[in-house]
Amino acid sequence: MALANSAINALHHLCEVPVLLFTYVLQCLSLRVDRQHQEDAFAKAQLFYVLGLTALKQLVSIETAERLQLKAMEETNSKPAAGENESDSMNKELGFGSHECKRHAIQELAQKRKAAILSNSIWSEHAPGVVSACKQKPPRNEETPFERICAVMCLCNLMIVSEEFCSRNLNLLFTIVANKHEMWVVKTNIVVALGDLACVHPNLLGPYLKEPTTGFFKLLVDDDIRVRAVTIQVCSHLVLGEMLRIRDHLYTIVKLVADPDPTIAKNAETFVQNLAIKEKEKTGNLIPPLVTQLSNVMPADKFQLALRTLLEKVEGDKPIESLVERLCQRFEAYSEKSKKRLALARNIAFCLSELSYGSERLVKRITSETCYQQYRLWLRDPEIFDLFKVIAAKAKRSGRVGVERRDKTVIEEWESRMLAEVGGDEKQVEEEEDVEEDSG
Repeated sequence: MALANSAINALHHLCEVPVLLFTYVLQCLSLRVDRQHQEDAFAKAQLFYVLGLTALKQLVSIETAERLQLKAMEETNSKPAAGENESDSMNKELGFGSHECKRHAIQELAQKRKAAILSNSIWSEHAPGVVSACKQKPPRNEETPFERICAVMCLCNLMIVSEEFCSRNLNLLFTIVANKHEMWVVKTNIVVALGDLACVHPNLLGPYLKEPTTGFFKLLVDDDIRVRAVTIQVCSHLVLGEMLRIRDHLYTIVKLVADPDPTIAKNAETFVQNLAIKEKEKTGNLIPPLVTQLSNVMPADKFQLALRTLLEKVEGDKPIESLVERLCQRFEAYSEKSKKRLALARNIAFCLSELSYGSERLVKRITSETCYQQYRLWLRDPEIFDLFKVIAAKAKRSGRVGVERRDKTVIEEWESRMLAEVGGDEKQVEEEEDVEEDSG
C-alpha cells in the first residue's frame, strides 16, 4: 500500500494530465480482477485502494488548477490597463470580460470537472462495486481482511470527491461505524474520514453529527482503546474548529477525562482546557448542565479536574453571580439515603468553592435567602459544610490589601447561621443538660 501511495503521488506531481495514467492503471487492475473471476481478495483490495486514492488526487489536481487560474487572473487585473478603447469600456459596463465574470467562469468550469470525476468515468464505473463490497457483513475470522478495509477507505474518498455520492451513502457509512462487530481499523478510518467530510460537505454531515445516538458519538465509549483515541482527537478538532456543535452533549467528551487509558484521558483534559480558552465568555453557560450530567458518571477527583479548568475562566461579577445562582438552583431536595443526590450536592459545592467572591455583589448573592434555602439542609454533610467554610474564608480575604471589607459583618453572620444549621441540635441538647444540672 505504501508503494502504491508513493507511485500515485509521483504520477500526480510529474504528469501534466495524470487522469490519463490513472485511468490506464485502473483499467489494468480491473482487468486482472476480472480474469480471476472476482475471487482474488488481494487483487480487489488493490483495485479499491488505488481507485479511491486516484479519485482524491484528481480532485486535488482540479482544485490546484482552479487556484492557479484565479491567482493569474488576480495578478492580471492588478496591472493597469493600457490602450483601453470604447469597445472595452462598453463590455465592462455590460459585464462581459469583467473580473467577476471571469472568476465565475473559472469556478464553474472547476465544478463541472469535479462532477465529471464520478460521472461517465473509470471511477463511476467501479463505484457500485465499492458500495456493494461495503454493504457486506464484516469478516470475523479472516486474518487479512484487506478487501473490506480498502473498500471502506475507497468509499470515504469517493464521498469526499462527490457531494451527491456522499449524500447517497452517508447512511451506509454510519451503519458501518455503528456495527459493534466491525474491525477497529475500519472504524478509525471512517472517523478520520468523517472529520474530512465535515469540512468538505458540512451541510450534509450536520444533521448526523448533532445526534448523540449516532455511531460517531458511540465510538467515544467504544471497547477498543484505539477507536476511542482517534475519535476524541477528531471530535475535539471539529468542536474547537466550530465545525461540530454539541453543546447539549458536551459531557460525552468531557467525561473521557475519567477514561482508564491515560492517553485518552489526557486528550480529553487538553480538549477541556482549549474549550475553556476558546469559549471564555460563554464558559459560565456550559458549567451548570455539565455538573448535573457528569456527577453520576465520574469519580469526584476526575470531576474536579475537568471542571476546575472551566471554572477558572469565569471572570467578572455579573457572570459569576449568574453562575452562583444557577448552581444553587441545581441542588436537589435533601436526602440522607440518595447517593446520587449527595454526589451532585458535593460537586455543586465544589464548583461554588472554586469561584471568586471579591465583591459585595457576589457575597450578597451566595448569602441571599433564595440561595441559602437551596443548600441549607445539605450543610449537614461534613464535606459540603467544609466547602462552604472555604467559600467564607475566601470571601473574607478577597478584599483589597489593608482595607477591611464593608460586608465583613454579613459574612460573619452567614457563617454563624451555617454553624447553627449544622450544630443547632447538639447545642440545644447541651443547653438542656446544663439546665438540668443547675436545677439539681
